[in-house]
Amino acid sequence: MGGASLSSELSSPPPPSSCPLAPSSPFAGPSAKLKEPSSTLSDLLRLCGQPRAADFSTLVSTLARPARGRGRPKTTADPRWRKVGEASYSEVFARGDKVVKIVPLRLASAAAAAAHAAEHDAEWPEESSVQDVGREIEIMRALHGIDGFVELESAHIATGPYAPALLSAWDEYASSKAGGSENVRPSVLPPTAHYALLLLSHAGQDLEGVRLPNWRAAAAVFWQVVGALGRAERAREFEHRDLHWGNVLVSFSEPSSPDNETTEPERTAASFVASLRSAEKSGVRATIIDVSLSRLLEPAADPPLVLAYDFADESIFTGEGDAQFDVYRAMRTLTQGRWEAWHPRTNVLWLHYLLDKLLHAKGLRRPPGARSAPATMSALARFRQAAQTDDDERAAYESLAAAAAQLARSLDAGGCGSARELLVWAC
Repeated sequence: MGGASLSSELSSPPPPSSCPLAPSSPFAGPSAKLKEPSSTLSDLLRLCGQPRAADFSTLVSTLARPARGRGRPKTTADPRWRKVGEASYSEVFARGDKVVKIVPLRLASAAAAAAHAAEHDAEWPEESSVQDVGREIEIMRALHGIDGFVELESAHIATGPYAPALLSAWDEYASSKAGGSENVRPSVLPPTAHYALLLLSHAGQDLEGVRLPNWRAAAAVFWQVVGALGRAERAREFEHRDLHWGNVLVSFSEPSSPDNETTEPERTAASFVASLRSAEKSGVRATIIDVSLSRLLEPAADPPLVLAYDFADESIFTGEGDAQFDVYRAMRTLTQGRWEAWHPRTNVLWLHYLLDKLLHAKGLRRPPGARSAPATMSALARFRQAAQTDDDERAAYESLAAAAAQLARSLDAGGCGSARELLVWAC
């Protein structure tokens, strides 16, 4: 399943599902309505529980203070802020176990922003609307407690000059990265600019940049992402809609000792996948981030309310050079532009993309044992056979190969129509 084949597979609309679970919604029906997003700065301040915007530098200093409390371990982490990532509309900084995503808010008109940029002979950083930021905060809060998603610890609105400590971190990042930063240095924004600061749990390094030591780690990442999406589908009709490998974070820990567990008489495909989905047993934890383009249902409302990005920005669909951009176009074909409706197969499109990256873009060689199975044996049969051996690398690789074969069916002959269905199929 190489990049070219992935691109061609995504160019056709997916067919109806033939997996065992129907993708119909347990919540939404004709009565579900699109929720009106926050439309003013005052709305956003209320959402964040603030009477007014905080001073940017003061807020950053407050967020940098170590949390106090009984049972909290002392940290020896670097006391400085470090820039750890960037996206088109945000900068991401870390200090110790804290991560803050900073999003400039678009409050002035486009004409006013262009005039300011021209006056200062500078490019202008991308800014987000109040509506988009408010929706992202609400979606993150709705996902609270669903394992596998980054936790939003708090959300804040600030104004003032960009914090000097963060500009220093920005410069260090830009000078150390090949080609420099892709974003405009945020110092060009005026002192009157407003920002949303989202304080998040620290969840590791993104999948694109992290080194995966073996196939077991790669398979753990994949099956944990499948599990997280499946739980969110069931609880909130969730679709991520932007799950490229920069939006999956990976961290490592010492796996739990099998000596402390009950040993099964015979390992099965289901029990092997279950061990990969456990961060404690696998020593790998995958965390999904950035729900700015996502779709989610608030079932407690009457009638149920839908939060969804409208994909009105046509540039999202014009990118070239990576399969990520093919997925956006495939989603548009699948949804037929009805972005408020539930289309769980969009999660399948992104899982197909992630599998392609894990199998072909992380520098892992196919394990020798994977070549021993008869060519006539199906991918699922090879996985089930490998799972019954003590060859973890072969079993992990075959689990991904089997999932790739099943997801390819989802694009050209039926297959699974949601992440939850894929998990049921694997187990």
